[in-house]
Amino acid sequence: MSAELLEMTAAQAGYWISLFAAIGGIGTFLGGFAADRLSTRARDRRWYLWVPGVATLVSVPFQFFAYLAPELSIALPAFAGMTCMAAVFFGPSFAMTQALAPLRMRSVATSLLLFVQTLIGQGVGPSVAGFISDRLAPTAGSSSLGYSLVIVGLVNIWAAGHYVWGARTLRRDLEATEKIAAA
Repeated sequence: MSAELLEMTAAQAGYWISLFAAIGGIGTFLGGFAADRLSTRARDRRWYLWVPGVATLVSVPFQFFAYLAPELSIALPAFAGMTCMAAVFFGPSFAMTQALAPLRMRSVATSLLLFVQTLIGQGVGPSVAGFISDRLAPTAGSSSLGYSLVIVGLVNIWAAGHYVWGARTLRRDLEATEKIAAA
């Protein structure tokens, strides 16, 4: 871990956290905007899964730099890029959750999406990262958390694959939901 990071004050950390939150908001907006624009232009709603899939994959190299950079001048811009890409999935994922769920099940579908997202993002993910960091500490020392976060972040490659996999049947799935709604 860089000495610069260890010397950051609470006020400086708060500033960066607020800036990254804003960048995440921008990523959320861009994800929805890009998915809407591309799906309309190409007349193919699979872009609602391809956009977050690509962004999820693009976030992986940013994670390496953000978590392993030797200085803040590299880590902070990388973290900004990672945060932006990581937030792209929100709009398209919620849109497809609503589009694929029949009208009377939309609130349950959204609740389930939020439950799984929270379970992984705030429960399983941090616990696994901490476990891996503890195991790496004897050999990696103070860098063990950075390596652990990179390892956990590799799950984004798997997640990107699932977006592509889901896109294969999206047209058919949306048509089936639309037939149910029309009945």
